[in-house]
Amino acid sequence: MDAMGWIDPDGEFVDICQGLKQRRKREKIRVKSAASDFRLQSGRVPSGQAKAIVIP
Repeated sequence: MDAMGWIDPDGEFVDICQGLKQRRKREKIRVKSAASDFRLQSGRVPSGQAKAIVIP
């Protein structure tokens, strides 16, 4: 069983409500993600450097 088989990494982004509707029809989807573009690519090792800025 492919746990991530429902994802279409090259598809158009859909919001969660539309995505749930499409999933009920067994369609593959690409949901909007807060932390990444959700392409399921390998992560990057943290550089160990931080950058901070003052927001006016």
